Amino acid sequence: MRYSKILLALAVMAVLAMAVSANPNGATVTAGTPETGTASTAGTVLAQGGNITEINLTVESITQRWQGYYGEVSGNITLENAAGDLFYRWNVGTVTGEVYATQDSSAPIWGGISGDDVTAADLDTVIGWSDGADNATNTFTADSNLAIDIMGSVTGASTRDAVYTYTNSTAGTDWQTILLRDGSGTAITDYVFATFINADQDAFNSATADFQLLVPEDHTDGSGSTTYYFYVELS
Repeated sequence: MRYSKILLALAVMAVLAMAVSANPNGATVTAGTPETGTASTAGTVLAQGGNITEINLTVESITQRWQGYYGEVSGNITLENAAGDLFYRWNVGTVTGEVYATQDSSAPIWGGISGDDVTAADLDTVIGWSDGADNATNTFTADSNLAIDIMGSVTGASTRDAVYTYTNSTAGTDWQTILLRDGSGTAITDYVFATFINADQDAFNSATADFQLLVPEDHTDGSGSTTYYFYVELS
């Protein structure tokens, strides 16, 4: 569904493999009630024959191209077998790491993400957003992305298109969404949207959250909705 705001809580169980950080793992999602902005009431002005009147108009138009997610992240690192029998669990105090979202129903090839040089213009081409103030090119305009470590493979800083979503309804630098792609594929399901876990920080609405993430929704004619699959990498 296309909504500008949604409460999302993630409960994560990641599997420890050798002596490295836990790999990105599918997250259990508990979603709150979707919200969207309220359309403003039309203003009025009197018309009288024989007159010419200057009027200045201001409007806040709700985007139909983007979905925002925010919420909390909790989890542990475990050593377990295929049946889910626990050998050992490491409790995570203050959670750190990354949250990922993709339209691909199967897990991304995580090792193929760091080397792919994808741009917001590529995303516009895939979705068919040739213009508009809220297309991907005009959205992912951050000067540089923060370096991100995916399964021990680092995607360097200032190499990917990114966007900072707001803190307390004001532009800030607490919440960055980074545009990634699984290899050099040309389908929307090849794209991965990533953000950092930033525990207990002010969110866009002055509540506290652990993450904020901006993703595209390409049913701009109101005809449907898009399913996203969430992964978390604990570090």
